[in-house]
Amino acid sequence: YINPLIGDALANYINTPERGRFLLWINQGLNTVIFFAFVLLLVIFTSKTMVKRVLDLSTAAKEIARGNFSVRVSEADHHDEIYQLALDFNIMAEQLQRNEYMRKDFISSVSHEIKTPLSIINGYADLLKEDLSPMERKEYVEIISRESRRLLRLSQNMLQISKLDSTCINEQ
Repeated sequence: YINPLIGDALANYINTPERGRFLLWINQGLNTVIFFAFVLLLVIFTSKTMVKRVLDLSTAAKEIARGNFSVRVSEADHHDEIYQLALDFNIMAEQLQRNEYMRKDFISSVSHEIKTPLSIINGYADLLKEDLSPMERKEYVEIISRESRRLLRLSQNMLQISKLDSTCINEQ
């Protein structure tokens, strides 16, 4: 209950039955205030923890948007919705990183595949500028034609891959 000094101070102003009810009312009021202060502190602590986790996810998402696919978020021991979101985010980042690696590898391979026929075409086109026999000229033109068809097939295959890829994405 309330400090006895308060009870003694009230003795002069409030009669005994009313003083007991008043002290009980004060005691319940203080308990209520203490309870709400505790709840408020708990809410503040919990919300700060959750807000920090959401801000971490937001920062990581911005890094992904900049092209940094190696970023991962901490999967805290809280098994709640934010934990599940962090797990899913990390799975997404890992898949994006794999896709980026495959894309770079694909571009490197295509670049090499295009470079070879273009170099051959360029070399034989330069040779055609020289004084050549009709037989050599025919042979060089045939090589240029064959390498041009090779480039055309490569271009068509890339277009087909692009169409298949967009079809797969649209179906998902």
